[in-house]
Amino acid sequence: MTTFWLLTVVLSIGAVCLLLWPWLFKGKYLREAESYSAAERVKANIRIFKERNRELSAELEAGRISAKAYQELKQELDESLLQDAETNEPSVQNQSVVSSKSWFLLACLSFALVGVSYTLYKHFGAADLVAFEYESRFSEGEIAEARALADSGDTRGVLVKLRDKLSIAANSGDVEGWMLLARTAMNVEQFDIAAEAYGRLAELEGDEAKIQASLYGLQAQALFFEGQAIDSAAVSAVLDKAFSLDKNEVNSIGLLAIASFTAGKYQDAINHWQKMLVAAPNHPSRSSIEQGIARAQFALGESKATERRDAADVSSAPSSNAAAEATSGADGITIRVTLSEALKADLSGEETLFVFARAVAGPPIPLAVVRHSVEKIPAQILLNDDMAMMPSMKLSMFDEVDVVARVTKSGTAKASIGDYEFVVTPVPTADAKAGEINIELDVVHLIKQDSKG
Repeated sequence: MTTFWLLTVVLSIGAVCLLLWPWLFKGKYLREAESYSAAERVKANIRIFKERNRELSAELEAGRISAKAYQELKQELDESLLQDAETNEPSVQNQSVVSSKSWFLLACLSFALVGVSYTLYKHFGAADLVAFEYESRFSEGEIAEARALADSGDTRGVLVKLRDKLSIAANSGDVEGWMLLARTAMNVEQFDIAAEAYGRLAELEGDEAKIQASLYGLQAQALFFEGQAIDSAAVSAVLDKAFSLDKNEVNSIGLLAIASFTAGKYQDAINHWQKMLVAAPNHPSRSSIEQGIARAQFALGESKATERRDAADVSSAPSSNAAAEATSGADGITIRVTLSEALKADLSGEETLFVFARAVAGPPIPLAVVRHSVEKIPAQILLNDDMAMMPSMKLSMFDEVDVVARVTKSGTAKASIGDYEFVVTPVPTADAKAGEINIELDVVHLIKQDSKG
């Protein structure tokens, strides 16, 4: 930006110089005028007088003018010569007065020209675009630093650099830049940055209510994936914004469905998914949403029949034959979960087992999840695409996944201190059906600190 303003200063100086050019060289012209003496001027006038007299005489002899016209022209010529002889030399003082007045006028015009030019540019120019062009560029040092962060595997550092660049006042309205940041941050699990970016995008799209609502929905998802509960103040506030703009915003409704299903509130999950289908009957993931509804309906019926919360059991145990039949023909990952004797002694039997798969590199949302009663362990469980929590995130979409078995007292899939968790990684989804994964949970798998998983 400094270069731009320096260029305007140079151009302004050039314009002033053009305006003042005659005055700047007035001295040269005055010196040339003063170099002629009065005598030389008189001689020159006499020479001109004589030449004109000869011309008049020749014209009279040739008959081109009459005698009367000749006398009149001769008299005018005599008077002109007399006036020239009586004229004093030019007054340098008068010239100086005229020059001083001219200089003042030219100086005023110069300042006015520069002032008016800058004022007009301020109102009608594109200084903000010029500033954006300069400030949005990454310097060589910034590029080198970002490359070093990327080479070291510090993806978050690169995203922070991009966020800081976009946060500059001149760049803050860059919709494409914020969208790139939001999507990239979601893909690499930097959900706090993604939430900030989606929030900024929602502010920029203030004129489009539906677009703004969908962006608030995506922001709520980012906050939820970051580890904040669906009923937390932050997530609730963003969802309220989304629904105030569009009561049928599908991203927000889908998030409520996922959260409800994960918490074992199957009827709420069914209601939310059905609302999605009413709001978007041609939703591209309609079939997956319908599968989610079917799973929740089955889980709800099983829960009522057994008066337990282990509604989504797909184990091969006799009490879950229906679930086993529903998934036995589907490709997926087969897991057999057992408990050590030490862990059995430490459990009351009221705990819940969650078995789920999540992407090795990608959002931590489960790609497939099963809820099971601890009382029914050992259990054989199948994870496949029918158990996807989100239509756009299925097990078959990833080459490798983490398989997590978690015993929790909270009744929700979110990890907390005091849970028992075992992780198998990586598990190739293409070869998973060739064998069975055996997991034995033991007391050594106790979670002793907070986890986002």
